[in-house]
Amino acid sequence: MHFNPVVYGPDADTFNPMRFANNSKLQRSTSWRPFGGGNIHCPGRFIARREVYMFVAIVLFRFDVKLAPAPGGGKQRFPCLDTSIPLGGIFAPLPGDDVILDVGPVPGESCSQ
Repeated sequence: MHFNPVVYGPDADTFNPMRFANNSKLQRSTSWRPFGGGNIHCPGRFIARREVYMFVAIVLFRFDVKLAPAPGGGKQRFPCLDTSIPLGGIFAPLPGDDVILDVGPVPGESCSQ
């Protein structure tokens, strides 16, 4: 539904963070349903969002998180979505397109808490 070129333009299948800033009508489109719509709105979406924010904040506060170098060296490429399976939810990345992070203790902090 979110890859419809009639609604989102010819680049609907590519990552474009400015898509909604450049076209304010998209936020009111009947095709835009980030958490469902109408009778199918997820009642737990606010709790789920808060839990994700808390988890990310705790990880970033307690650990030193960096993007790991690519297996062959250099930078990792941005993961592509596996759109070969139609889903109503979140698409998984293509095999081998995982984001790999280096997670370690914050420099100068002791881990004896």
